[in-house]
Amino acid sequence: MSCKAFVTIGSKKYELALTTLTVGSLQEQITKVSKPDQQGNTLVKITNGDGYGVETDQHVQYVDVGENKENQINDDCDSNNAVSLMEEDIIHETLDFKNHWNADWIKSNVEAAKIVEQMTKQSEQGLVVVAKKIHQWHNAASTKLVEIDDNFPFITIINNDKDEKYQFGDYWVYVIKKKLVILNGINIDGNIYAIDCEIRLEENANITTQIFFAKNVIIHQKFKHIISPIQWNARFHYEIPVRLQGLQDKAKDCFKKNVFDYAIFEFQKALDLSINAFGPNHAYVADSYNSLGLSYDKKGHYEKAIECYEKSLKITLNIFGKNHAWVANLYNHLGHVYDNKQQYEDAINYYEKSLYIWEQMFGNTNRVIGDLNWNLGRVFEEKDEMKTAGKYYEKTWKTYSRTLGDWHPETLEAKEKVKTLSG
Repeated sequence: MSCKAFVTIGSKKYELALTTLTVGSLQEQITKVSKPDQQGNTLVKITNGDGYGVETDQHVQYVDVGENKENQINDDCDSNNAVSLMEEDIIHETLDFKNHWNADWIKSNVEAAKIVEQMTKQSEQGLVVVAKKIHQWHNAASTKLVEIDDNFPFITIINNDKDEKYQFGDYWVYVIKKKLVILNGINIDGNIYAIDCEIRLEENANITTQIFFAKNVIIHQKFKHIISPIQWNARFHYEIPVRLQGLQDKAKDCFKKNVFDYAIFEFQKALDLSINAFGPNHAYVADSYNSLGLSYDKKGHYEKAIECYEKSLKITLNIFGKNHAWVANLYNHLGHVYDNKQQYEDAINYYEKSLYIWEQMFGNTNRVIGDLNWNLGRVFEEKDEMKTAGKYYEKTWKTYSRTLGDWHPETLEAKEKVKTLSG
């Protein structure tokens, strides 16, 4: 990846050559070239031509440059410098993991990609919808959620066994083969893939994540103000994700059978493919490192597991920031490794970091919070700090009671722990 950048300071213009598209590289080059003219001024902030902050590597990498325009990037110094970037290689936007991130989300979108390719080859028209929280659609059955051609309501598709629909955990994939779709009064918590059709947006319609369009799709201007359409690219949106899913499935099958060497082999191939396709700082790369870490952890190769988890964590923090479920999971995995190594202070540190994020996201309404409190209680029990252990077991009991029920075996086990330590 290479990129030319031009820095304008007063009336002077300088050309930069960025060998890596990162914020650090951009800041370093700007500071270096502008130093003689800055006279003590400090680089405070970088923004693009629309005034939005350029704060992460992905912001730099996803600079959108059309054929006949320059996308401005400005650095807010006292001397009011301006930088314009012109990419020599286009980086294609891939599946988003910000709002949805688990294995079911990936699988459901891979299935959608297969359907898109099939419909494209067969010259079919319509939408493929990947969505969560579809109970909201059922609850609104009396309302026209999506009208198709002759006001045919989308709710009928949900309840019609003849139409194509597939379930992956909490996610559903729906296939609507029509040339005109009118979105009306619906919140689609997920993605839409449009193939050679027309989409109209009416009142109170929303898509939370992404819309991909293949072939000749007509999207009304009103739609573009809500979400930016992404041009379908068979290589990045279909071929590579399908290959990655195949490798992940093979590896996970080996993992379940406790054949960890083969699992590591397949996960490593997935990692190599991800890096070659998307570069070293992508969510697919982070996912592969995490999977490798889990395999090494199971084999008892704890140092290798820590190395993989830390690489995954670095990428994940850069993409999603500190308060994301993926980050919380990685902290939990690191806590588990240090727990296995009997390095309890490190284990407590990571378990508490994970617990903090989950509590910020869900309060006490998710069983994972109970699991983390249980892990902390057990570690403090190993440290012979029974009073502290008892407090965490009590939190576990209350969370399990709320999320699993009073008579669930794990709830009763936590309750018994509290009684034992307080007796």
